[in-house]
Amino acid sequence: MNKKVLLNLLLVVVTLFFASCEEENTSQENSKQISHREDGEFLQPRITNITWTAFKTEENIPLSGIFKKSCISNSNTVTDIKSAVNGSKFSVPVSSLFTDHEVRDFRIVNYFFKMLDDTEALSGYIYLDDDTTGFIELKANGVTKDLPFTYEIQDSKFKLTAMMNVSDWGMKSSLDYFISRTYREHSKYGVSGVDEEVEVEVEITADPGVPQDEDEDDCNTQEEGEGN
Repeated sequence: MNKKVLLNLLLVVVTLFFASCEEENTSQENSKQISHREDGEFLQPRITNITWTAFKTEENIPLSGIFKKSCISNSNTVTDIKSAVNGSKFSVPVSSLFTDHEVRDFRIVNYFFKMLDDTEALSGYIYLDDDTTGFIELKANGVTKDLPFTYEIQDSKFKLTAMMNVSDWGMKSSLDYFISRTYREHSKYGVSGVDEEVEVEVEITADPGVPQDEDEDDCNTQEEGEGN
C-alpha cells in the first residue's frame, strides 16, 4: 500500500470519528431537553376550585358559592407546586359567580359586584411567606391590599384558606346596597343582613407547561359543583 492510499484512509477514519462524536453530543443534548420536559421542569399553576362562604348575620348561617372561571400564570421556570404558586398572577371574572340559585346569582352580581369600581374581575398576585402562610396582593374595587392566608399541600394540591373583610377593600357601601335590595326576602326568615367577613378557599395544581409572559394567563373553567 503506497503512502497516498494510506493517507486517504487516515483522512476517512478521522472524518468518521468526528462525525460520530458530533452526532453523539447532539443526541445527548436532545436527550437532556426531553428528560427535562418529562421530569416536569416547566410547570404552570392551574386553579381547580375557588369556593367562597358568606355568613348571614344573627345565626351566622353559611352561604357558599364558587367562581366557575379563573386565570392564573407564573412567568418563572418552576419545578414544584410550591414554586408554581409563589409569585403567580391571577384574575377571576366576577360574572362567573355560581351558587346553584339563578336569582341569588343575579342579585349578588348586580346588587353587589356591579356597585364596585372596576367590576370585571378580582385580580392580583399570590406570595408565600413560609411553609404554611402567605398573602394575596388582591385588587378589588380599585383597591389593592394584602390578604393573609394559611395553606397546606396534599397530594400535589395546594390549598389555601383566607378570611376577607370586604370593608378593607371599600366594599361596605356595596354590601349595604345588596342588603337593602334583598332585605324583604331575607326578613321572611329572620335574617337582617350579611356579615362583612367572607371565607375564601382556593385549590391549585401544577401541570406541565412552558413559562408564560407576564400578561399571558392560563384560564380554566370549573364545572358546577367541582371541588365542593
